[in-house]
Amino acid sequence: MKYAVFLQGENYEIPTNEKTKHVGFFVTKVVDASNKISAEEQAMVLVGKDPQIIKAIAMSDGIEPTLEVKVVHELLHESRMKHTTYTYFPMEEE
Repeated sequence: MKYAVFLQGENYEIPTNEKTKHVGFFVTKVVDASNKISAEEQAMVLVGKDPQIIKAIAMSDGIEPTLEVKVVHELLHESRMKHTTYTYFPMEEE
């Protein structure tokens, strides 16, 4: 079966032009899995292997980053949905 897994990450360190910022993000990963639990696990692994995320975790300054599955949706086999890019949001007010 094919699943779309919507995830939310918080407290990641992302470098910007001026400084490093704490950000959160949303992303959707599309995986083939036998069930929803397996789909969640595969999506978490995909995000955890992403070089951007690995770098952000390495830059962490004591606040532990989190990653949470928000929604798992079974897709039709013929669905052409693909992974989305990361959508970042600030963790602190500017």
